[in-house]
Amino acid sequence: MNPSDGATGRNPETDIKGRLSDDGFGVDISTVTFEVTYPGSGGPIDGDLSEEAGSTFLNYLLLFDPDAILPEQTEITVEIWAEDLVGNDDTTTWTFTTGDLVGIKSVSIGELKATFK
Repeated sequence: MNPSDGATGRNPETDIKGRLSDDGFGVDISTVTFEVTYPGSGGPIDGDLSEEAGSTFLNYLLLFDPDAILPEQTEITVEIWAEDLVGNDDTTTWTFTTGDLVGIKSVSIGELKATFK
């Protein structure tokens, strides 16, 4: 899990990594749900889920890239659910807290000024 359970001060632009493993029959990747929520999100946020290099049916390394920057100073909940190839299911849940957005917050170009939060 990255960020790890209970981590604080994480950059709101972070990607989220999780691992699914099954030593017996292997994970049925078609059943995986990877949900990221926070207070006020209204449900799971949108993003792209992919497998990282080195994944196998016994050990999937997952990468969730949120479509938008996560809110600052907010507890984020991650839940991964899946079944193995014989129908046993399992859920992993953890939380981490974002810090302040790191980097440029405003840019001026001539008369155009953009402020990022």
